[in-house]
Amino acid sequence: MIVEKFFHLKVNKEKYFWVDYWACLIFGAVLVPLYLFVRNYPFFSTGSLLGVVAFFAGVHVVCFWILRLFLKEKRARVFFLFCVWLGQWGCYKLIRKCFATASVELVVFTIFLMIFLVAFVFSRGRGSAVCCRLVSTVVWLLFAWQIIYGVVKCLYSTRCCWEKEEIVAPINSTYPNIYHILLDAHPNQEGLEKLGGDLRPFYSELKQLGFICYPRSESVYPATTESVPAMWHMDADLHNTPVTNSVVFEVLREHYNMVFTASVRLGFLYPLQCNHSAGGFCEFLLTLLDGSSTKSYLRSFLKGIVVRGLRNESAMCLEAIETGKQVYGSLGNFFYTHILVPHFPIIYGEGSSNAFPLIGGVFCKEWGCLERYFPYVCQNCYGIDDLVFKAIKAILEQYEDNPVKPIIVLHSDHGLCCKSDENSIYGNLFAIYMPDEWKKDAKDLKFINLYRFIFNHLFGTNYEYLPDVRKNVDGSIFKEKTLPSSES
Repeated sequence: MIVEKFFHLKVNKEKYFWVDYWACLIFGAVLVPLYLFVRNYPFFSTGSLLGVVAFFAGVHVVCFWILRLFLKEKRARVFFLFCVWLGQWGCYKLIRKCFATASVELVVFTIFLMIFLVAFVFSRGRGSAVCCRLVSTVVWLLFAWQIIYGVVKCLYSTRCCWEKEEIVAPINSTYPNIYHILLDAHPNQEGLEKLGGDLRPFYSELKQLGFICYPRSESVYPATTESVPAMWHMDADLHNTPVTNSVVFEVLREHYNMVFTASVRLGFLYPLQCNHSAGGFCEFLLTLLDGSSTKSYLRSFLKGIVVRGLRNESAMCLEAIETGKQVYGSLGNFFYTHILVPHFPIIYGEGSSNAFPLIGGVFCKEWGCLERYFPYVCQNCYGIDDLVFKAIKAILEQYEDNPVKPIIVLHSDHGLCCKSDENSIYGNLFAIYMPDEWKKDAKDLKFINLYRFIFNHLFGTNYEYLPDVRKNVDGSIFKEKTLPSSES
């Protein structure tokens, strides 16, 4: 009675029903998708979020009207849907923490069915109205907090955005073409060994093409959002500064026609002239459902769509790189591509469908550390390595009769995390094809000095080489390196 009075609850008051109804709809269709969107911003587009919200809102409305056949009282239907949405978004996560068996889906289904039956029984009682008011109050508070937090994070994350601009090279440029291929989260030799893999055959193939390889290379930062800007600025302390203000961008724009492609929408990191993105509607829905009780029913269908889409995007990026000379010519062009592989989700390798195809961070913070997924991660690396090697080989064949050979940079922004050694995330792929006369100076080239080295040799600049360090994402020193970072 006290609770009812505190919440001004009168079961027969219509005006309070709509407060509870909208809270239930927000709880089921908005709150969790919004959390996933904000947690991973700006990976997923706003359109994907709105599409998923509309999808679940439609499910909510349809279920609400179908329930009229069984529950005449509207507030009882709201209480029932509150219980169902709670089972949908919370049941799987709870059971997965309690049971590590292969039959977890069966356990989830059983408990979800129990929630369904209990909700149906209790929805007919007066107590359901009190519960609705309590839960709806919490939902409105969480929704308000999520909106405030989301707005703040979106404003903060877009601080480095800029408007697209034409980046055109000077007429009659005589500088060699530069190809920069970035494979997101590709580990170095030691990093893949910790996962049970071996990159030595790949390094060997690259060396046969004339590359210098750095199997022990390490990135300065463990994350894309800090590592990529640091590379463009040639300085780890400038990882929070817009890329278009970087030395690399300004120097290249002065001498080169710059062409960008990517399979990931992270436009605040580098300028993109590309329509591809890994954060579409199906990817968002798949990531969302992978942390829910209905994951098994739509997962196979959605995974097929996602895998085909991401494979096509990777292939299109490599095709753009491979055909760059034919479109733009053999001199004065800078081709840059950022491919979201072997970063999760797993899209290459036999049996990879057994691994979670997760994309964002909300349901998969520990994903990369789980030992049962190591074989799939290795297969993912081998799959993209094979495609990249074929593209690089095709590029070099185009320059066989050209007196000026290209410069080809193949690297990753960071590595993959291993449960036995979480510091392995710093280990990154790094190999470079360069003029023979440069190679004597490239025996111990560091990640942060990549473009210092290229500009010093290409333009005769005199940039000082920086020491190799590892930093936390906030810019503080993590640990000084004790092992040599590379070897030829």
